[in-house]
Amino acid sequence: MLKKILILVALIYVSISNSFAKTSVISDMDETVKRTRGESFRGFYHSFLTHKVFSGMDTLLKDMKGDLFFVSENFNLFEFNIEKLVDEYNLKAKEVYTKTPFAYDSDFAYKYATVKRIIESSKDKFILIGDDEGIDQDVYTQISKDFKGRVLEIYIHVVKNNKKLSNKVTPYFTAFDIAVNEFKKGRLNKEQVTAVGKKLLSEDKFHKAFPKYAHCPKEASEIKTQKVPLIQRLIGNVSKKTLDYCNS
Repeated sequence: MLKKILILVALIYVSISNSFAKTSVISDMDETVKRTRGESFRGFYHSFLTHKVFSGMDTLLKDMKGDLFFVSENFNLFEFNIEKLVDEYNLKAKEVYTKTPFAYDSDFAYKYATVKRIIESSKDKFILIGDDEGIDQDVYTQISKDFKGRVLEIYIHVVKNNKKLSNKVTPYFTAFDIAVNEFKKGRLNKEQVTAVGKKLLSEDKFHKAFPKYAHCPKEASEIKTQKVPLIQRLIGNVSKKTLDYCNS
């Protein structure tokens, strides 16, 4: 009888804990939030010295609930530049992580250990955001396996479009793709997803969403945005702007 009571108490405790757990975000920086012009010399320059974000990403991240963590593969010598971007766009990150030179055997080891530490120090569930240029997909899918039930979504920004993405991740081209999916999952409301969509539609220079070095979808079948009846007109407008720009 005592054993049954203890099991019941444990189940009630877990249920209460889960009900108060919030959803937080762990995001990469370069080519996920920030436009850095790829792996060229100019990319090196923009990675360390500029603060250009992909259109709508700042709007999206400010609307997503819970804590926000940035885990960058840049060396901590340049952490000041990431913190400057965070302040400039008022992103209110709880923590910014950068890499200490020679402290890890690989970028994978550094990023995995850092994301693991964030999750272990929290009771939250997490949304993970990265891109297809580096090791984000590999790190995040391993994290999802190791922390079952703690990772609600893995978003991978399609920049190079040169590798097959796992069916465990959700690919996206723009912040609006994420916003639509988050709205569909009930984690963003209509006003929030509309704000991200309108941000993209208001851009005179659409290279802020699709830089010249990034893959740009030319066919409607490539568009990642899911169909959602309540905001279908907005989805159609953003998709049309995307296709018109990429085919221009």
